[in-house]
Amino acid sequence: MDDFPSMQARCVDAIKRRALRLLHHTARGQRLILTMYLWAEEGTEGALLNEIIRQTDLPWVLGQVQRHTADEARHATLLRRRLAELGARSVGPARVDVVSRWKLQRLQALCQARAGRFSAGRIVPVFALAFRMEVMGVRVMARHVSVMEQLEVKPVETAAMLNVILADEQKHVIACEAALHRLVRDDEKMALEELCAEIDNVDRTLGITGAAVLWVTGAVLVVAESVRKMLPQAMLKLRSPR
Repeated sequence: MDDFPSMQARCVDAIKRRALRLLHHTARGQRLILTMYLWAEEGTEGALLNEIIRQTDLPWVLGQVQRHTADEARHATLLRRRLAELGARSVGPARVDVVSRWKLQRLQALCQARAGRFSAGRIVPVFALAFRMEVMGVRVMARHVSVMEQLEVKPVETAAMLNVILADEQKHVIACEAALHRLVRDDEKMALEELCAEIDNVDRTLGITGAAVLWVTGAVLVVAESVRKMLPQAMLKLRSPR
């Protein structure tokens, strides 16, 4: 029998795939999902990379973070350009919703609590968090690309952009994992595995709720767009003489 995390993951994936299809019915929906990606690039990931820099002066780590930061800046540029093409007037600085803020606070507390388990200190939990966030990013992007491939009207430009970002994120996963292996001693490997499992467990918290909210948002936008298109016709009928 499948364990609960596996069942939850399949349920979340199914709901989010339906949500993505709904969001692609409207320009507002497409802008919403791309804005969420943009805020992740400029907000969460940027903060993690800055935290890693504050925790070390190792040249190889700083070089890796510098390359990673350059990729994230390029992703943000691509996302902002695509958002403008989809009609977004402007996108403000990164914002974090209540659920994500709560998760981040729990993850930061977890990093602080587990730092003493590693000889390299707090940089290991922070790098582990960056690693698991990149894994999540790859999963999210891959799902989105898969959904777009199945749409009747394929958003070619968006798909091409996300494939570029996805390829970079896959490289980031490999780089973060390799960095952790360099930072962690053999006798600390088990503690690292346990930490990654704890991070994943926090990330799964309220996963179904978040997926459901995304689906409802997509449905509301579809209904709103239908009403918007119907209103001019209804007004013309009201104004026409009987």
